[in-house]
Amino acid sequence: MLPIAHLTSRSDPFDRFCTGKCILEESYRTVINAGVRAYQLHTYLDLIKQYFGTEIRHLVQEHQIDMLNGVGGMGRTIEKTLELCSVALETSGLTIKTNSCEVEIPPEMNVALLLLLDTPQSPDFVPDPTSRSEQIGLMGMDVDWCFAEYLKRSREEITDAFVPMLRVINTARHSPRDLQSVQ
Repeated sequence: MLPIAHLTSRSDPFDRFCTGKCILEESYRTVINAGVRAYQLHTYLDLIKQYFGTEIRHLVQEHQIDMLNGVGGMGRTIEKTLELCSVALETSGLTIKTNSCEVEIPPEMNVALLLLLDTPQSPDFVPDPTSRSEQIGLMGMDVDWCFAEYLKRSREEITDAFVPMLRVINTARHSPRDLQSVQ
């Protein structure tokens, strides 16, 4: 329940992250809000998998989607966006060679591009996957990079909030005293 409380009790991600040099138009609010929340939940679920395994991750995800369905039906939107995040992260680790150097593309860029192009609420939505590379060229200047930056900051935010707690829970689970009581 804590990650859901974390996601739903804070101001919109668009309002928190769309500041400074990286400001996007209001028309991106819906895709940014859904994308950041789903990416944070995806990050949290990956932490659960890391500390407790795949089966527990799956159970936690099902429970969280059910809870989010009670928050204005947000569950289905987040579930679909979680799926897009997973697909995008499967293609991480890209490096582009330029004339002067190599540029590593952060995994968040893949997520940002897929969410921008595959989410119907996005101003850059393209229903035909074969037209997506053309739409990337038409996309506003730095929209994808700004969104990727928001996703990166949101990953750091959720990791900073939950890794210490999960580490303590996991350590307590494996403490010698607990192992003696099980035997």
